[in-house]
Amino acid sequence: MKTQPVRHSLLVLLLSIAGLPLAHAECSVQLSDAVIDYGSQTRGDLLQQNGNELTAAELSLGEERIIDVNITCDRPAPLSLQFIAPARDSQSYSFGRSGKAVLKLYDASVDNQPAEIASNLAGTDRSQAIILAADKRLTFWREGTRLSGSSLRAKVAISTYLPAGQTRVSDRQSWQLNGNFIVSDTE
Repeated sequence: MKTQPVRHSLLVLLLSIAGLPLAHAECSVQLSDAVIDYGSQTRGDLLQQNGNELTAAELSLGEERIIDVNITCDRPAPLSLQFIAPARDSQSYSFGRSGKAVLKLYDASVDNQPAEIASNLAGTDRSQAIILAADKRLTFWREGTRLSGSSLRAKVAISTYLPAGQTRVSDRQSWQLNGNFIVSDTE
């Protein structure tokens, strides 16, 4: 029996800006790539990826993909960033029916100055890289102070995984994650 290629495509990252009253900064979000396409892959292709093994419970779709996120606002504000999409668990988003996508934000800068990232408004858990969790709004800090600025730049690393059993198919399958980056300028 001939096995058909399994098509895996990811991330139509639809952008939206949170509805902000006129007294707040107006911000725009730009991504270097709004769509990441993994192309057609067979189970054999997946098993040849580094780290994937025949006995693994889940298989990686390959190396993480990197996108740049650029936010520009009309005035300085204490910015926060959130990714909204269906959650799989506290550390990942649903990718297709049963796969997962993990998004990690890193290399952040506010007004071209390096920033630490926190997954809460109090800034108690600051780091240089942090997982974009479904229920967390990320804030940006330097030396214990929440940063205000008119620009935010960061990178997002995207890693995708499929349950090994879901890669045994006889027909083409499509996997995707649709989500929104939401920027807010509230304290």
